[in-house]
Amino acid sequence: MTPKKSGTISLDLTVTAYYLDTDTVLFEKSVNGGSVEADTPDADSGPLSWPGKVFGWASTSITIVGALAGSLGAVVALALAVKALRRPGGGPNSGEEGT
Repeated sequence: MTPKKSGTISLDLTVTAYYLDTDTVLFEKSVNGGSVEADTPDADSGPLSWPGKVFGWASTSITIVGALAGSLGAVVALALAVKALRRPGGGPNSGEEGT
């Protein structure tokens, strides 16, 4: 969470447990999270702030695309390995004669 302005921030949480997928409440408890004094948020607006935002967006996008490409490569390699093992004579003992 990022504060929009300075001041005291309080957080209250209510935990509710339901029976399966019904509206029957099994347990409910309120938790007082306390309060925190928030500082003034950084002013990140201005005429020269956009290059940093664009670089951050591009860096994050490249990281995500790289992770997806690596995952896709692993899935394709696994599919090819399974296909090779299911092919007749493609098992680990494919060079040995059957008895």
